[in-house]
Amino acid sequence: MTDYIKYFPKPFLEDLVQSRCVPIIGAGFSKNADIPAGKSMPLWDDLGKSLKDSLQDYEYSNAIDAISAYSHEFHVQN
Repeated sequence: MTDYIKYFPKPFLEDLVQSRCVPIIGAGFSKNADIPAGKSMPLWDDLGKSLKDSLQDYEYSNAIDAISAYSHEFHVQN
């Protein structure tokens, strides 16, 4: 497996380590992903539902709410 981290610019890696990065997820983001046979990328709603499973006493309503709740629950303070 290639060590892709060496291709990232140092300022980006510093921001990543300092939790100053926001992942961008949108249409086409995973289009070119190399996915193992028999696996698939989750749809937006599926992603929200999978995060719900990590939250206690959380009733799923939609992906955005679940992602926000997950972020609130597991946010790391700097």
